[in-house]
Formats: sequence, C-alpha cells, structure tokens
Amino acid sequence: MHGESRRAGWAVRRLERVCRYAFPPQELPFRFDPATIARGLNFTLSTALGDLDLLGKATGAGTYENLLPDTVVGVLDGVEFRCVSLRRLILLKRAAGRPKDLNIVRELEALLEEQSRGTS
Repeated sequence: MHGESRRAGWAVRRLERVCRYAFPPQELPFRFDPATIARGLNFTLSTALGDLDLLGKATGAGTYENLLPDTVVGVLDGVEFRCVSLRRLILLKRAAGRPKDLNIVRELEALLEEQSRGTS
C-alpha cells in the first residue's frame, strides 16, 4: 500500500485542502504526505473541488484490501486512482446507517439504474 500512499499524497497535495473537522482549519498545520497517510487511517478533507474522504477502513467493508475487488479506476489530472463501485458505495452507505448516508441512497440507486441502462 506504500505506492498507493505516495500516489494519494501527490494527487491530494495538488488540491487546496484542509481537514474538514479542524476549527478553524487555517490555524491547524496539516501536511498531507506519505508519512501522514502511513500514520493515519481515515482522512476527511475539504478541497477546492469539493469534499474528499480517503478511507483506510470503512463500516461494512473492513480494510482497503477488502474493498479492492469492488473498485473502479479513475483518472484525475493524469493521476490514476481507485474508488469503490457505485453498487458497493450503496452497500457502504446502508451499513454506515447515518441519516446523511441513508438520505443519499435513493439518488445513488437511481444513478446505478441509469448506469445499468447505459445512459450515464
């Protein structure tokens, strides 16, 4: 996973970001690099492109390695990354059980239906 950590650190460093739960964020130093990633597990960031959650362990899924079979590869600004499939994301949202997760499930299911029809 060390290679994944380096790629994640490189890609996220290129975005303006702050830890989402730092109050106020500009007062807390935050360096997102492979060493920080190695010492952490889950990171919730706000970036110039929107919120970004990097999860080393997710409720209902276990570890990153457990999720690998249910990931898809994307490319952002020339950098490859993996994210969970839409089908798996729906399962993870249900497993988390928080209102904010459950509230988005219908929308995700509609996206999955469109995807399966080949319209997305």
